[in-house]
Amino acid sequence: MLKLSAAVITMALSFAASAHPVDGDLILEYKHYYSEFDKYVCKSSKEKAITIPDEVKDLKLSFEDLNVSIFLDNAILTAEYKEDETDCRYSALYEIDKNTKVITATESKAFDLQGDKSCEPGKNKVDQLLKKLEYVVLHEHITVKFPTTSLKEACGENSDSVLLAFKRIRKK
Repeated sequence: MLKLSAAVITMALSFAASAHPVDGDLILEYKHYYSEFDKYVCKSSKEKAITIPDEVKDLKLSFEDLNVSIFLDNAILTAEYKEDETDCRYSALYEIDKNTKVITATESKAFDLQGDKSCEPGKNKVDQLLKKLEYVVLHEHITVKFPTTSLKEACGENSDSVLLAFKRIRKK
């Protein structure tokens, strides 16, 4: 009986560790479509890149990739940002609502790339910016609508957002 309990506990702990690694990004456990951040655009991924929104500059936030499950029900977005002088890594797990074309963060994680400082204040700011976003698949890109009013000059007076364009690369 004791051996069975220990085996069950070991199996449960190893599953939890693989689903939510302690010292790494959140991950999707099954096959997914991989796309890497390409550029900011106003309305179409075929446009030339525009400048970085102020909200992103303020956090020194750089997007890395967006991985979408082959079932199109979950996604993970990864990025890096600066917390004072600390380089922080960020990942968020999103639930995808195919009917409304909205992704909503259900879990996020941030950690110091050197491992010894807190990234929590910056994580909370990034969480607020990226909690709930609209998405659109355009051409060879997956785009996420990022709310901002800082780029009215580039995107037009009535613009309230820009698109983060992630170039589709391959299935993992």
